[in-house]
Amino acid sequence: MNDQSLPLNDESNSSAVDFNQRASSANWEAISLSGSLDAPCMIWVWFKPQGVQNQLTITIPAETFQINSSGNNLTLLRLLNAIPIEIAQLVRVSLFGTPIDICCQDHPAIHQPILPPAAGIDPHIHFIIAEETAAVAGNVAESSSASSDDRVKNLRRAIDLDWNAVRGMETQLKILRKQLVGLLTRLNTLNRDLNPEENLHSDSLDVREWQDARRWLRDMSSKMTRYLKEYDIGMTSSAGNRHRLNQIHQQFIVT
Repeated sequence: MNDQSLPLNDESNSSAVDFNQRASSANWEAISLSGSLDAPCMIWVWFKPQGVQNQLTITIPAETFQINSSGNNLTLLRLLNAIPIEIAQLVRVSLFGTPIDICCQDHPAIHQPILPPAAGIDPHIHFIIAEETAAVAGNVAESSSASSDDRVKNLRRAIDLDWNAVRGMETQLKILRKQLVGLLTRLNTLNRDLNPEENLHSDSLDVREWQDARRWLRDMSSKMTRYLKEYDIGMTSSAGNRHRLNQIHQQFIVT
């Protein structure tokens, strides 16, 4: 995605509304890190993408990285404060494809400077929010005096939120799968015979070391192939139990 082409939403300041009360974003929304949208230091936020009710996605323009490069003050905590989101609401953060479990404000990852993502990886930051699910679960536990219909309705809502959270994780897994395929292709390209010129300038030690390197490359390729197979036909895949779980969700939760 090209940050330059992201359209500005004039209602970006409405991000101060409670996250659980927000509707899904219809477009990228600009949120300033310096208190003014006229300043170039801003981020783009998409609330509840693709119907995932407990997730928001952030992309950071190159200009924002450049402005903050000297001070190294572009952190997850600063992003959370700008949105704003309480750390207690977080279940998980995916920082450019790297999952981070954040339990409190003292977590070191919260204060680490965010560096620009490398080419070829997920350029987004995903925040998974827990408060809605926790609140619904609490309502289910404390609603002994409520009617049976209300309890069932709350339980279905909690299950639906959990299912949507799983769908958000599936999106991240698809991104990770693409990265694995790219790495596997690269490893297979590196695993080759020495060309004539390399053979000419290599002694026996060089040849043995290259054979050891190729053995390591084959081992890594084998492991990556196994990981891809587990993703494609494992329990959480369509070949496993995902289709059945989706049918249960559609039959008993959505309807």
